[in-house]
Order: sequence, then structure tokens, then C-alpha cells
Amino acid sequence: MSDPFGNILSHITTLLLLGTVLPLGAAPIQAQARDSGDDPLSDVDFQHQNLYHENSLLFRATFGDLIPGNGFDEMAVCSKNGRITVTYGSDMSWTTELAEWAYIDNNPNDPAEVYSLAAGDILPDRAGDELVSVDSDYSVRMITYDNGSWNSKTIWRDDDWLYEVAIGELVPGNEGPELVVVGESGRATLLTRSSDDTWTSEVLFRDNFAIDTCLITDFDPFVPGNEILVAGIDRNVTLIERIENDWIPTDISFLGSSVIDLASSDLDASIPGEEIYASTFDGNIFMIENRNGSFSANNVHHEGAMVYCLESGILDDENVIVMSTWNNRVALLYNDNTDFRVREVYREDYVIPGCAIFDVDPYHKGAEIFSLSGLGYITMIYHDDPGADIILPFNETTVSMNETLSLPFMVRYKGGYNGIVEVEVTSDGNVSTEHHLRFDEEGIYKTNISIDRKGQHVIRFGIAPPSEGPSRELIVRVVDDDRPVFFDPVLLNEKIGANRQISRDLIVMSERDVGNPFLIEPVRVPTGISIVSNRTVIDPLGEPIHISLIVSVSPIVSPGATYFFLRMSSTDGRSRAVGLTIHILESSVTDFDLIFQRTSIEAAVGDNISVDLLIVPINSFQGIVNLTLADDVEGISVAILPEHIEPPGTVSVAIEVLQDTGPYFVTIRGASGNLVREETFMIETSPPRPDILIEGPQDPVLLAREGGDVLRAEFTLNITPVQGTLSDVRVEVIGASPGTTISISPSELRNIPYRVPVTFRIDAPLNTTLSTLTVIFSNDDNEWIYNISLKKAEEAKENSGSGLPSWTFSLIIGIVIIILLLLIHKGKGANTLNRKRQHGEIDVRNKGASHSDTAHERHHGRSGGLDRMVR
Repeated sequence: MSDPFGNILSHITTLLLLGTVLPLGAAPIQAQARDSGDDPLSDVDFQHQNLYHENSLLFRATFGDLIPGNGFDEMAVCSKNGRITVTYGSDMSWTTELAEWAYIDNNPNDPAEVYSLAAGDILPDRAGDELVSVDSDYSVRMITYDNGSWNSKTIWRDDDWLYEVAIGELVPGNEGPELVVVGESGRATLLTRSSDDTWTSEVLFRDNFAIDTCLITDFDPFVPGNEILVAGIDRNVTLIERIENDWIPTDISFLGSSVIDLASSDLDASIPGEEIYASTFDGNIFMIENRNGSFSANNVHHEGAMVYCLESGILDDENVIVMSTWNNRVALLYNDNTDFRVREVYREDYVIPGCAIFDVDPYHKGAEIFSLSGLGYITMIYHDDPGADIILPFNETTVSMNETLSLPFMVRYKGGYNGIVEVEVTSDGNVSTEHHLRFDEEGIYKTNISIDRKGQHVIRFGIAPPSEGPSRELIVRVVDDDRPVFFDPVLLNEKIGANRQISRDLIVMSERDVGNPFLIEPVRVPTGISIVSNRTVIDPLGEPIHISLIVSVSPIVSPGATYFFLRMSSTDGRSRAVGLTIHILESSVTDFDLIFQRTSIEAAVGDNISVDLLIVPINSFQGIVNLTLADDVEGISVAILPEHIEPPGTVSVAIEVLQDTGPYFVTIRGASGNLVREETFMIETSPPRPDILIEGPQDPVLLAREGGDVLRAEFTLNITPVQGTLSDVRVEVIGASPGTTISISPSELRNIPYRVPVTFRIDAPLNTTLSTLTVIFSNDDNEWIYNISLKKAEEAKENSGSGLPSWTFSLIIGIVIIILLLLIHKGKGANTLNRKRQHGEIDVRNKGASHSDTAHERHHGRSGGLDRMVR
């Protein structure tokens, strides 16, 4: 168990060193927001459902057209253990994909903490939006979805941890938006994409302390276009504006405590334009307004705990700020034209680092709110107008003449409605069915339909008053081939305990060869429930076909009834369905469960992988769980750390692949008294991964003036293959400053059977600030990174000729800086030093390598180290 508060000491120490004073221009809590009351959102009935769970603290979310052609926007979420996931869906059914896994120094056992995401149309020649992320590997990554798979590319690196990235139009005339990144270095850096798809960096602002948050918005009406706002540990909110091609920073508000997050919205109608809202380390939310170029800050809410995230949006036509807090809640901040108000919409048992608001689900009314919890849950909070809905398993089908179609359908209550639902069924005169249906609770029901005339018929299901809801249509095509087929039974009603599974059998009946195979698939299955069939395709030939189903429920599913369908469809348009009602019971037995976050992984010989095993208590289980390897497995070595744990918690299962004789099955056994649980993990193996050795200059490369206004340098990297011959390796350089050109020879290595030299030539302007270049060698499977340090020849000469006075002065300054750093970072522990890249260090990423599920503790990070919110 980690200490969630351990490294807040570093932040508190910094505050004590800087002193705590009242914000300039801030009214005392006279503008304090208040809870509940008579306001436009007081009667909204919020409901929630869990969409996804992973065993890691979740930081931030963003939305966009991330999967072009998907038909709706997707949500991307970043986590402490380096995962970037993309979630999409509607109503009860959601899908989550792993888009990227970030590592420190490309070590699969050391995930990088991904602190921030942003999405936008960065590449105008590509369909959809691109995703960018920043992390504790000092990296800015661009992630795209192309040809059915996710791809990642590092576009820039800093020399310290990066905490936030923002996307926006900042430089007139540029094609596509720009990026702004901030982080531990105290710099706000502008990243601009060139026409040749390279990225250049420009430092816009430097601070003496970490910058935790940045925002791009049009806040100043006197300056055209967008501006940048940054804030962090030094307690100032700084406005950065582009005026006559120069970037001008201005401190506009001093808030007396470290600033955690920024958001912009027009909550106060009495103030022209948008306001800026800032949350601080001491639990306050300030509104910063701009009246004719005069800025002032007012305290509009005191939460009593740190507000970790602010996001702006529109809910029921009201501008709102969504906030997530250290005291375990998600709440709305808004203004009812007389005062600021706060409405809690969700609460759980642990801190909530992230939140979001976006209209991502077309099934619900307006925008949805999202909670990103410290326990790894994505929870959607939504509301609907009271009413009901009819949900069909399919919209059209084909039946034989006089065949009776048993149609299961779902009656769904929405918006807190809890009354009678009456359904009117209308059709032409050739359809025989019940025309008036009445229900007093939601659930899955069935109706029998038979039609005695060939052709196409439309059957409408309409919800009658007093309940309200949309009508649904079913198109039925009647043929005279006399080949009926149907499920038996059509309705299944089962009970199942949370974290458990059941098995049930179905029969598909047919009187003769139907002529076409049927695909079997689950439909509208709620997130957290999985259904597996022993058959995915059947071919009815006149004999009963038995189908076995296994229904499993994960811990993220709350007790209660849930509904979905199992559908079979043929290529000639025949569809049939089974309606399933699963009552998830809250077991009274004290127990625990073991859950691997991933059930399988691919690894090469020589890989060291680490997989997280979650130990979950059930019904207030208390006790120590002892973990062992159930059976020894030849070809791999396995270690469990720790071997004893009190739930809830996570253990790391470290695995080294020794032989390519897989697949291997690793079964972990947990025991506590008479209770024994087991969980199995599969490893698919492959031969050792090809690798390369990169050798280059160990001292900084000198940029020397060679006539005119150009600094020039040249260096060579020698590439040697390891584990066989590599082919089609591309070479690129990132990190060049504006005005710098770099030529590479060769820029692509078709084959590397032995040692191959690659030469780089640099031309830079005299005023260049270039100090580091990152060289990336990559093919479809791997990426190798080599960092080169650069120095101007004149600076090197001046440094070598320094006399005793300069040396003495530098020594004194160095001692002072070290003392200050030790004071500021007191409490971080001996293992908390930043892992800065050293000159000539090689980073290797195996794109196809196995991923680590281990969430390592870090004592440094986003918002001055506030990412210690882990179990």
C-alpha cells in the first residue's frame, strides 16, 4: 500500500518557502458558491454507469473524431501506468481499446505516467482528429488510428517531465493548429509543424517553478486571435499574447496558492466575454475577469479539499464548470444570474483526479459528465427527460409464410420514470400480433408475430401517454420457402453473483436445411458483462443445435437487473434473437477475487514483462491473501511481488521469457484461511526481437562558424545489428530549433547486415538556442532513440578559459541552488530524483513488445507531485 499523501510534502514545503499571502484583487469568500437551492439544475436527476476499469489512477480525458468513419466521437483517457485508452459506444454498451502504452526509457517494466491529452485536426491531409499526449518520459507523442490500428510517433522531447498539452490556433498563416506544452522545467513551449512534417520548438515563457497547467482561449478582446494562459507552483496566472510577432507574458493574477488547473467559460452574464477559472492547492476556485484590459480575481468557491480538475461545457443550456476533487466527488459550478452555485452529481469512496464533459453518447440527452477515479474507473454521469424507450434486437428480418416470429424486445425506463408503459403495435391487416401491450416495470418481454401474405410489412411499436418515448419500426419480409428457424427458449432470466459467472444452454430449432449459415453474436451487452458462446457460426440442417453460453460479470457492474440480446443472422436476411435478463446479486459471503487486467500478452524470448494482478475484497473481506504460483512452468521464470497483501491492492507478476516454446499459462493462487482463488494468464511467445547497437560521439558536438551567419556541425552514428539483419530502418531527427536544417546520409537503411555509418550535417543560425537533438531510428516493429548534445564552439572556448573568480562564483551559485532544491523537494525520498537523460543514452522501444501493467510509485509529477493518489 502506498502513501497517497507522501509527496504532497514537497508542494507544502514550496508553499512555506514562498510564503502564503492573500490573492491580489480577490474578494474574500463573499462570492462563495452555495449548494442546492432554487436554481436551473436543481431538479435534474443524474444517473451513472461505469464504462471501463483499469488498475491505475486516471488523470485526464479528451474527445474527438479519433477513429475516422466510426460515426461518432470517441473519448481518450490517460493513466498513471502509461496507458492511453480510447472508449466509445452508446447507452449500456461500450468498447475500450488500448491506443498507446508509454514507457520510461522504453523499458516495458517502467511505465511513464501520462498526465495530459488533447485532440484536434493537426494533420489537415488526414481524415479525423489526432491525439497528442505528454508524460514523465519528457515526450510529446502523436497518436493516430489508421488502417485498423493505433500508431504512435514521438514528435518532441523536453529535458524534464511534461504535465499538460493544449491545442489551438496561435500563429496566423500556419497550416493547422499549434501545440503548447508545460511541465517541471518551468517553460511554456510552442510546437509548430512544418510543411515537411517536422516540428520546431520555441520557448514562450520561463518560470522558476514547475508549470502545471496551460490553456488556449480568446480571453483578451483587444488582441486578435487566441491567447495562452499558464499557471503552477509560483501561484501566478500568466497571460501570454502574440503582439507584433513577439510573445509577451503578463502576470494577471496572484492567487496565494499553487494553481492546479485552468478552464474558461462564460458563467457570469454580467461580465463581457469569457472568464478564467482557476483551482488552487488550498481548495479554492477563483474567477479571473478581464474588464477593458484590467484583470481581477474573485474567490467564487471554497471546496474544503483540493480541486484537481476543471472542465467547461454546456448542460441543459447552462454554461457549467465540472470539477473533480480530493474529497471524492464530481460537482458542477455555475451561475444562476444572481450567485454562483455548486451541485454535486457523483461521489465515490476515493479521490477523483479527472473529469470531463462532452456529448459523446447519442442515446442520452445533451452532454454527459465523466468521472476519472483514482481507482481506475471511467464513470459516465448522465440525465434524461422522464419517459421510456423500446429497444429491438434487430430492425429487419425475413420469415416464412405463416411462421410465428417470437420477438424479444426491451422496455427501458429513462430519467427516473417509474410508471406504467403502454405500447401500441400497428401494422397492415395481414399481421397477426398483440396490438396493445402494458408494462409496469422495465425489462425484456416478447411478442409473437405471424404474417399470412408475402411481401414486405412494417410493424411499428409506439409508446402511448403518459410515458413518452420514440417509436420503433421492424421491417418483416415474408417468403414462401417454408424454412422456419427459431431459438428455444426466446427469453432467459438468470441470477448471478457479482464477480462470478454462470453457464446456460440454448437450442436452435429447424425442420429442414435452412440453406444458409447463421452468425451468432451478443447485442447491447452492458459494459462489464461478457458473454462467450461455444459456437459463433451454426448451420441449421433440420436437427436441434445446442449452444452453451457462459456469462461473466466483472467487479465494475453494480448489483441490479441488466438486459441484452443474443442474435443470430444469416446472409439471406433472417435474424432471430434471445432476450437475456441477468439479475446481479450482491453476495453476502465475505470473499476476495483475483483479476488480471489482461488475460494474455505476446512476448519475445529475452523479454521481461510485468503484469498487474488486482486483489479485490468482496463484502468487506479483511485478512491477508498469500499468493503463490500454482504450477511451475518450464521456459519462463515468474516472481510475485509482494507475496502477501491485504485487499484491495495490486501485486506485480514479473515474468522473464526464456524459451520460444509457448504458449505458457501462468496460474496464480491466492489463499486466505479456507478461501482459495486462482487466476490464469497466457503468454504467446516469439523468437528474440532484432535490435541495433548505436555508437556515437561521447562529448558535445561543436557548432562552429564557417563564414556568413551559419553555424555548422557534423557527426556520425555507427549502427550495428544485434539478433540478425534489420531492414527498412528509417532515420529522422527531432528537436531542431527554427532556422535549422539537418541533412542525413543515408536517411533510410534498406538493410543493416553489419556495421553501417550514418552521417548528420547541421546548419544553424548564429542566434540558435539548439542544445540537444534526438535521432530516431525506426521500422514497423521497433524504435531506437539516441540523444546528441550540441554546444557552440565559442561558448566551449569561453568556458575552458574561465578564471578563478568565475569558478568561485559558479561554485557558490551551484551550492545555493542545490540547497534550495533540497529544501523544495524535501519529503520526496531518496528514490525521487528525476531520471534526466544523459548524453549519448540510447532508448529502445519495441512497438510489438509486451506491455507492463505495473504502476510504479513516483514522487514527482503533475501538479507538483499530486499524482500520489494511488492505492
